[in-house]
Amino acid sequence: MTCTRARSRPTWFDPPPVSGWPALILGACLLVSIALPCRGQAQAVHVQQDPAALSAAAEKYLRTQLASIPGVLTIAMDPPQVQNLTACAELFPFVPEPIHVRARMSVGVRCAAPQAWTTYVQATVSIAGHYYVAAHQLGMGQILQASDLVAHQADLVALPPDVVLDPSQAIGMKLASAMMTGQMLRTDNLRSAMYIQRGQSVQLVVDGRGFRVSSEGKAMSSAGPGERIQVRIANGQVISGTVGRSGEVNVPL
Repeated sequence: MTCTRARSRPTWFDPPPVSGWPALILGACLLVSIALPCRGQAQAVHVQQDPAALSAAAEKYLRTQLASIPGVLTIAMDPPQVQNLTACAELFPFVPEPIHVRARMSVGVRCAAPQAWTTYVQATVSIAGHYYVAAHQLGMGQILQASDLVAHQADLVALPPDVVLDPSQAIGMKLASAMMTGQMLRTDNLRSAMYIQRGQSVQLVVDGRGFRVSSEGKAMSSAGPGERIQVRIANGQVISGTVGRSGEVNVPL
């Protein structure tokens, strides 16, 4: 009698084993599917701040701050360091101190989200414009006219901060001290035309009901409109009053 071995039939519960190249391909696909989401998340967190956007924000802010200065403004921004800065949703430029125009200036930039940081961008600034000097010799107390001024051209950033940049700053003003031809006009040497200087002859005025009395005296100090001043009259008496808009000294009753 011949015995035969019964073949085992595959069932739905026993899937054929996977081996060889198919197994390798399946494993690689699984690794890629796991790794890709993680890599995408890492890139989203560490996106670097765009240096061009950072420079543009700082330059725009600086131009706004210096817009009141007459002349042609030129700003050259240094390349910002952004290696450790995360991309910012909104940039907030600022100046770290009261602004003073200099050849080299620093502009701060803050970021609030998605990560808070603060950095500083350096800039080179120049302003091509005109400033004014004395056209000829000018005496102390002289009231300035347009013919007393002459314009010179320069980089205004290199000049003192109180230099006269607009003739309207000087015309109609009184000089506190004499000036030589070509000397730079500065605002600290200008006074209101009604400004009284020490030793100057002034008019004292006393106003009352239905009467007005005036006399002359010499100012014992310097003062402008609205300021208190003492005046010595001919008999040696010292009288206090307030400088009026026309340069007179009003004495209260």
